[in-house]
Amino acid sequence: MNIVAAGAADPDWLGLHAEGYVLVGLVFWVLCFNMSRYSKSLERELKAEDRS
Repeated sequence: MNIVAAGAADPDWLGLHAEGYVLVGLVFWVLCFNMSRYSKSLERELKAEDRS
């Protein structure tokens, strides 16, 4: 987030800060979504092992 804020303050990048925040949000969403899917699969795997 600080990189986006620093880029927004740079005169060469004026008016382009929204794209930086969208990119940061997209990366955050992808990471969280993938961790969520991994967590669900891990819970299913551990629950299956627990029954054995």
